[in-house]
Amino acid sequence: MMDVLFWVAASFGAGVWVGVQHRKSQRKSFRQSTSKNRTVRSEAQPTTCPPASSPHPAVKYRNSRWEEKEDLFWGMVEEGVILENKKYMTTPTERQYLEKLEEWFGQYCRIFCQVSPGRFLKLPEQEAFSAEERARFFTQFNAMSVDYVLVSRKNNKIVCVIELDDKSHELDERIARDKRLEHMFEMAGVPLLRVNVDEMNTQPPVWDRRKAVEERMAVS
Repeated sequence: MMDVLFWVAASFGAGVWVGVQHRKSQRKSFRQSTSKNRTVRSEAQPTTCPPASSPHPAVKYRNSRWEEKEDLFWGMVEEGVILENKKYMTTPTERQYLEKLEEWFGQYCRIFCQVSPGRFLKLPEQEAFSAEERARFFTQFNAMSVDYVLVSRKNNKIVCVIELDDKSHELDERIARDKRLEHMFEMAGVPLLRVNVDEMNTQPPVWDRRKAVEERMAVS
């Protein structure tokens, strides 16, 4: 009786093993067939051409989050941006002319160097222009600087602005900048004198220039 049970169990185990091996063989054949089909479909797909480069490439940031002023500033600080001290506010030539201006007008005026027009030009709210337009226009002159601003010791009013013209003012970019500056000062009624470096030893007509502008603004 025991022999019969043994052979029955052995036959059943052999049948199970054969069935398992058959199923494994079927799965392997299916995977191989699927892989071949995928390869064929992939080869049949057309090759995608890279997009043509734009003639005006977009501005690229090292970090796309640096599009806001705060993000740009602190992002560059964290990245180790380097700043250097220029040490001098003026060039030797500008310093030389400053000493002459102090000699000529120092009794009545305080003289400031490298001043942004944004310190003495005001851009009030105007219905014809949006806040963004005004901000961008303000940036146009706030980023500039003028060589000398003479301010009255008596009442702290601006007496005159002086620009010392050297060779750099002959460049096209500087000529365009000077035209914008002159037009803005004329609109606002700020006296401006342009002095060539060849005329540094001649006292500029500061008081006459101020008087002429005051008279023009009084009439307009």
